[in-house]
Amino acid sequence: MGKYFVLDFKKVRTEDEFTKIVVGHNLRNRHTKNNNINRQKTSSNIVLQNFNYSIKDYLNKCNNLARQSKGRARKKDSAFAFNIVIDCSVMEGWNEDNYIEYLMEAEKFLKKHFEGQELLSSVIHLDEGKPHLHISFSYFNTHKKRWNQKGLAQQKLTNLNNLLKRFEMEVGKKFGLQRGDGQKLKQLEKQRVELYKHINQQKIIKKVQIKQGILKTKEQWVVDKEDLAKTLNSFYKNFANKNEMIEKLANKNLVKQNHRLQEQLKELEQLKKENETLKIKAQKLDEIADDFEKIKDTIKELDAENAELKEVKQEFKTYKNKVNENIIEPLRDFLDEISFKAVKTKIIELSNYYKKQKQKEVEFDEPTFGR
Repeated sequence: MGKYFVLDFKKVRTEDEFTKIVVGHNLRNRHTKNNNINRQKTSSNIVLQNFNYSIKDYLNKCNNLARQSKGRARKKDSAFAFNIVIDCSVMEGWNEDNYIEYLMEAEKFLKKHFEGQELLSSVIHLDEGKPHLHISFSYFNTHKKRWNQKGLAQQKLTNLNNLLKRFEMEVGKKFGLQRGDGQKLKQLEKQRVELYKHINQQKIIKKVQIKQGILKTKEQWVVDKEDLAKTLNSFYKNFANKNEMIEKLANKNLVKQNHRLQEQLKELEQLKKENETLKIKAQKLDEIADDFEKIKDTIKELDAENAELKEVKQEFKTYKNKVNENIIEPLRDFLDEISFKAVKTKIIELSNYYKKQKQKEVEFDEPTFGR
């Protein structure tokens, strides 16, 4: 038969829900309709932390502290507390003290895990067949003086899967218990109810016999005791057989789940390969993008150089115009003027020369000039 621990986590959102779960059921401060409770043993419950406020006053106090520390008051519909139930399978060879030792270790772990969150109540029930723990924490952090729902979620402290893994490592293995699930919790609850009904039935039979004034000899009591022992042994054997059947069904489900997980792992491997291909393509695209950026930078540099060349060309054109205007044109005019004066002078010289020759009536050779 499997040895399981079960951890059940439930958020509390309303004052009525808190009163019903924590004040009524956990602490037994209000009468609840639960036929599985042995009222005569309720006083034996181990109360490790009591809740001594009215829930309304407590919420007002927390909201005021949150405002004083520049935080926010709780939203009306948000959870303000969470309740955890710790239980385990019927353990062969365990007595009440063994269960209490396991539950005390579980409480120690949970207080460390949710350090800073205010502990509202903690109680080990001994009046419902088999011992189990109810523990409630507030979402209000006493260190930071603010509501800490978001912080707990971000740190994955209220993540049930993470919580179960840590509990199994730090508490479960110490007591030879492995992780159970919601189905196991229902089974344990059913076990507890059946065990309580059986014990209660024996008590009712005894009370009826006493009322009827039936007196028994010591021999009769021995026979009844042996019959009771046989009945209990038969009950526990039947109980063990049912658990074995349940465990077989659970193992079949585990095989199916394992098969599904294997298929999912194959799909994951395929996705990983596709992801690697996409990474390579992305890397190439990054390289192309880098080359493109380099080309853009080169174009910018060429544009800058082209702009500089345009400025130099414009300056040269301006300089050329100034040279034409200030040097070439005046020089051309000057040369034209010099050339005209020289021709005029030669004509005048030639005219004078002919005049002199005519006067002398002497033949002369034609002069050469201006070549």
